[in-house]
Amino acid sequence: MDYKTKAMPLFEAGFEPIPLKGKRPTQTNWPGITIDAGSIAKLAANGAAKGNVGIRCTETVQFLDVDISAPDAVKRVYEWVRTTLCDGEKTPLRVGNWPKFGMPCRIDGLAGKARSTVYVDDAGNEQKIEVLTVGQQFVAYGIHPETGKHYEWQ
Repeated sequence: MDYKTKAMPLFEAGFEPIPLKGKRPTQTNWPGITIDAGSIAKLAANGAAKGNVGIRCTETVQFLDVDISAPDAVKRVYEWVRTTLCDGEKTPLRVGNWPKFGMPCRIDGLAGKARSTVYVDDAGNEQKIEVLTVGQQFVAYGIHPETGKHYEWQ
């Protein structure tokens, strides 16, 4: 599941795919590049096609990133988000390092990254929730750098 195989279907579905190395864009100017069929074909033909696939956030595509490692707390956050932000719909979850997860969302009027207060648990792990918006991106497909496993959509 690399940029070469995933980018065009994502673009045709209304998303803006970008090539990643791990969790980072391969291009320094990624927030401002034009993403169209031609640019996707060009990137797919070079070395950028071998890494992970990201989606650039827009005014209509945002991403809730739940970096909480306590399963009970994650379940409560998911249920609240699903019923409050997603109108009760079954919104797909992206998992790379369970129980942490991410999910597409839309919060009107939100610009830039929004972050909850960071809580450090007894083991020294940061626990936080972020909403990624315009100027941000998220990993949609590829290998999670810590687990070595594919990101999965549920």
